[in-house]
Amino acid sequence: MRDKRRLPSRKELHQFMVREAYPYKFKYVTDVQPLRVNVQNRVIYVNEEVLMNVVRDLVEAGLDWREIMSKNLRHEKAHEKFFKWNVKWGVGAEEYGWLTSYLTDIVIDKIYFANDGEYQRSLLADCRHAFEKTQRGLLRLFPIVSLRPHFLYNQAAYWIAVGRSS
Repeated sequence: MRDKRRLPSRKELHQFMVREAYPYKFKYVTDVQPLRVNVQNRVIYVNEEVLMNVVRDLVEAGLDWREIMSKNLRHEKAHEKFFKWNVKWGVGAEEYGWLTSYLTDIVIDKIYFANDGEYQRSLLADCRHAFEKTQRGLLRLFPIVSLRPHFLYNQAAYWIAVGRSS
């Protein structure tokens, strides 16, 4: 069994991501981007430093980074099934405070993968970890409540929706 608490090398992480992203292509981008998908071009992309930091946080929290990242890649690939919704709605993520993206994410996580126990366990572990990490740093990063970015509230609503139905 592989040691889930060992931080992978950059090469090992890249090979894992390429393999798990298949049939999509996987690539690093220079923009500071979290894991994202371009359904039309069938590419999953992320900033390498962002990815390394996420994996480092997962390892330090004692979580199996392979399970979590595999779940994340499955989630990104599932966006293809719901791409028509976004086209039909005709709105970009920025126009409605990321609402359309979060609605799609909840459908993917809690309906499309509802009967996948492994996915649900990884989802819950990942969400709890992200929530706790954000909660610890929130006051330090945004001490004035009115200056907090609105996406934080959407993210919190997503974590609550995931946690309430698990």
